Order: sequence, then structure tokens, then C-alpha cells
Amino acid sequence: MSQIQHDVESLATPADFNQFWQSTLEEVRRYPLDIVHDTRRALNYHDFRVEVLSYTGFGGGRVFGWLAIPPEAKQQRCGAILWLPGYGLVTPAIDAVTTVPGYITLAINVHNFTPDYLPPDFDPRFDGYMVRGIESPETYRYRAIVANCVRAIDVLAELPEADPNRLSVLGISQGGGLTFITAGLDHRIRCAVSDIAYLCDLPLALHLSDAYPFQEVNDYLRGRPDMHDTVMRTYAYFDPINHAPNIRCPILVSAGTNDNVCPLPTIQAVYDRIPATKEWISYDISHGVIAEMNESYRRWLGMYARE
Repeated sequence: MSQIQHDVESLATPADFNQFWQSTLEEVRRYPLDIVHDTRRALNYHDFRVEVLSYTGFGGGRVFGWLAIPPEAKQQRCGAILWLPGYGLVTPAIDAVTTVPGYITLAINVHNFTPDYLPPDFDPRFDGYMVRGIESPETYRYRAIVANCVRAIDVLAELPEADPNRLSVLGISQGGGLTFITAGLDHRIRCAVSDIAYLCDLPLALHLSDAYPFQEVNDYLRGRPDMHDTVMRTYAYFDPINHAPNIRCPILVSAGTNDNVCPLPTIQAVYDRIPATKEWISYDISHGVIAEMNESYRRWLGMYARE
């Protein structure tokens, strides 16, 4: 992998970066987890028992997700996967992509919606959240989102069916970007997979991508050009490029060679800064999901998340 050249601003890690995240996680952990299993809404997916799980997230709000328990959990503790959502308001489905035989899956909604919530047509040009609260890191929408992701690792570590030494985090698009951040913040994670990640290297992305959601930032800055430095300073706390050096677990990273939504160079910029065991895959695709991704992450779990 060749090193990507960046503007200085894309590499600027805030001096209080670690302190900011430590205080954010301390804040969310002041609330008891209060894990609730809603068995009234239980269902089955093949051999998995699926139910709604909720816990206390950032600001004391409830975070909901699908919890899928494999039959093997009746005899022994199983590895557990946190599945993180793409951009938007919905929850990852419990399906052939998010479930792996012998593993628990927790697929969360980071916006405090119930997992079966079906929002009206979502268009990031009009009602996205990429710039919501971006005036400061304390108010930025992604602060709560990231805190809710790390809190979900707390949940998995507490589940009696889960092996706390075999926790993994996976995601596609926004979920891939959140995977980088979560793996950098929580070193209990043993294995990670980030596919076609969104959120990466914002300054570079704004030059390379003319697609939404990144264009939400350009739209905002066109209306408020005086906020450019403030926006970049806020985003520096969240950009996966600044979390990458803190990733310690083995991580599989993919990108699409024709992806204009999440351009390959922005993802490579993050990959190049990861010091842990890592593997890169380039797919000849635009922004989308293909079967080879499923095969690759299952292979990676088999290498690094097994007993």
C-alpha cells in the first residue's frame, strides 16, 4: 500500500483528543446499563433466537437493537459481534449478512429508535445529520452516536451467553467508519471488519466526493464559510484517521475502486495509519455490498475471533 499525501489539516489530532473521549465515555457510563430483553417481540431467524434488546446510552436515552442468539449459546459462551449501521435512521437487519453461525449478533440503532422502526423516505440532502451540532465536539451528533457504539460493547461484555474475550465489531459504510472509531476507543475488541467505510479523512473526502452525505458538509460551508475552521476542528475528534493509530486488534478493511460516496483514498488514509495486524481488499465496485464481503469477513472472524 502506498502512503497517501494529505493536507496538514487532515492529520491534525487535537491536543486534548484522548481527554475528550475519556470524559465522553465516563459521562455515558455514569448511567447504569440497565439491559432489558423484550421477549414479547421475540422471533426466529433460522436457528437464531432473535429479540429486542435495549440499554442506556448517551444522555440517559434508551438505545435499541436486534439481539440474535445462536443455538450453541445453550451449551457454551459464544463470540459476539457488534454490527453497526450505515448512514440513516434504520437498524441493520438480522439476516444472512449480519449473522454468523456460532456467534451472537447485536445490531444497534444509534439514534434511539426501536429496531423495527421504518422512517419515512430519508434524504441526507434535507434531513441528514452529518452537520448537526458540528459547531463544537461537545454538541456534534456523532458524539452520542460513538458513545452509544462503545456502550454496546459494554452490553456484549455483560451478556451471560457471550464470551467477553471474543468481542468483534463490524460495519459497512457509516458502520465501517464507526468500526474504526469504536475499535480505536475500546481495546476489549478482539477482531474488526470495516467495509467501504464512510466518515474517513473529511478534508480529502470533500475534494474527492460530490455525493451525499459528504456534500452535507459542503452545503453547510457554502452557507457559512466563516465556519470552515470550526467544522474541521470539531470533526478532527471524530475522523477515523485520528482514531486509526489507537486500533490494536486485527482489522480487515475494504474499499471500492469506483466508489464516489466513500472514495478509496480516504479509506486508505485511515488504513495506512493503523499499527495493528491488518489486511486490505479492493473490490471493483461503486458504493454497494457484494457477496465477497460476506465471505471475507467470515474468513477474518475465523482467523481472529475463534476460541
